[in-house]
Amino acid sequence: MTSTALSYLRAGLACVPAKDKHPLLEYKHWKQRWNWDEFKTQFPNISVFRTIKKANQIAIICGKVSGNLECIDIDNNSPLTETILSHMMDEACSNGFDTSILVERTRKGGYHIVYRCKEIEGNKKFAYYLNKEKEKYECIVESRGEGGLFIAAPTEGYMVVHGDYRHIGAISPDKRAILHNIAKSYNQKPIKKPRAINYKADGQTLFEKFNGLPVVFGLAQACLERHGWVFHGEKWVSRPDKKEKANSATWGHTQAPFIFYVWSSNALPFDSEKAYSPYQIIRMLDYPNDSDGFFTYVKDVIDRHK
Repeated sequence: MTSTALSYLRAGLACVPAKDKHPLLEYKHWKQRWNWDEFKTQFPNISVFRTIKKANQIAIICGKVSGNLECIDIDNNSPLTETILSHMMDEACSNGFDTSILVERTRKGGYHIVYRCKEIEGNKKFAYYLNKEKEKYECIVESRGEGGLFIAAPTEGYMVVHGDYRHIGAISPDKRAILHNIAKSYNQKPIKKPRAINYKADGQTLFEKFNGLPVVFGLAQACLERHGWVFHGEKWVSRPDKKEKANSATWGHTQAPFIFYVWSSNALPFDSEKAYSPYQIIRMLDYPNDSDGFFTYVKDVIDRHK
C-alpha cells in the first residue's frame, strides 16, 4: 500500500492512511499528532504513512490540495445504483469526457466517480431515496468536494473499473453539471416550495390568482424560451448560450406541477437548487426593474381569463 500511496502522491493526489474510513496518523514529533485537517490545504508526503501497519485503507483528500479533485459517491442502499451509474457513463461517453474520469466500485457495491474541474464546491447531497421499510429518506448520491475525502483502491473491497488514479483528467464546468444534474434527477425527497413574490388585492394575493390560471404555464414557458432557455421534451431545460448538451433545470418535475426547478449555478437571475413558479419566472425575466409594469400585466392576464 505504501508504494501505491507514493504513486498517488506523485500524481498530485493528497492521500493519507486510514482505518474504518477515518484518517489514521502517527506522531510527527514527540507528543504531537498529525491532524488530518491540515492536509486539506497542505500536501502530505510519504512520511505520514508510517502508520501503514495499523492502517488498512487509503483516503484521498478532495479539493484544491489534490488539483481541484471531486468525487460523486453513489451508495448501494437503493435499487437505483446501477441505473444512475449507467446514466452518468452514457452521458459522459456521448459528450466525450469519459476518458477524463475514473470509476471505482466500493466495498458495499456502490461507486465513486472521480474527476478534476476548475469549479468545485464543498460536500453536497444530491438525491434521496424513500426506504419504505424504514419509512424514511436515505441519501443515495452525494459529492465529496473541498474539505472532503473518500476511501480508494487498493483498499480491500475497492476496485477501479474505469480509468486510472494516476491519470485523472479535468472536465469543464458544463460537463461537471451534466453529472450533477443526473444525480439530482433521481431525488425522491419532496422539494420545499420557495417563498413567492406577493401582491395582495381584495384580500387574495395576485400570486394565487395568477398561478391558478392554466394559461400561465404556457406564458411562463414562452417567457423562458424568449430569454434563451431551450426545452428538451417535457422535462429538461437548458440555460441560455449552452454550448454543450446538458440540462440546467427541470420543468414540471417536482411535487407541484409546472414548477421550474433550477440546478445550474450559472443561470442568473435564478439561483441554483431553487424552484420558481410561473409568476416568479415572468416577474424576474420580463419585469426585473418594473414592479408597476408587472403589476399591470398580472392584473390584465387575470381580467382576460376570469
